[in-house]
Amino acid sequence: MFLFQVACTCSNGVGAGFCGKDNTNVCASCSTGFHLDGISCVADSCTCTNGVAASGGACTTNGANICASCSTGYHLSGNACEANVCACSNGVAKTGADCTTHNSGEEECASCSGGFSLSGSECVADTNTCSCDNGVAAEGDACTANGANICASCSTGYHLNGDACEANVCACTNGVAKTGADCTENGATACASCRLKGFLIHLSSRRF
Repeated sequence: MFLFQVACTCSNGVGAGFCGKDNTNVCASCSTGFHLDGISCVADSCTCTNGVAASGGACTTNGANICASCSTGYHLSGNACEANVCACSNGVAKTGADCTTHNSGEEECASCSGGFSLSGSECVADTNTCSCDNGVAAEGDACTANGANICASCSTGYHLNGDACEANVCACTNGVAKTGADCTENGATACASCRLKGFLIHLSSRRF
């Protein structure tokens, strides 16, 4: 009796040789991205933690963890998605989805250490603000402590004594010394008026 045989076919692979006429799709091996399931080649199925799994020819081993792309906050490292690493001097770096670029070379801060504040994504040193009674407050590097009373210069009638502006003290023998803005130099002889008859204010005693 003659046995009718035809060449086997195989979708997504190589046929097994000769098959009976009623069952011609019999696979011997499969193309990349497929695996044998009984006599057929079915697509490999990959997984991917923290991303999108590879499919088709990119999924080279059925059941393997092979990623095609990664979720925000992760980057491809070989076939896997690994968490991005961000940097932050003087603070705490962003993590997870907030760390959008791995090792970007830029400061990516979530919060800052004491004495620093966020400016964009970077922690920058706080700018001290000083005050000054009766003068002009120090600024920049000269303002060494935030909130301190540190004077750079003084109003008329005052002079620097350390970091503070103190009132000038003028002298006047046989009279009343100038005070306030009229006493323009600390320790100067400067009379506002004379107490006794026979005394007059000489120009040499006036300080402008």
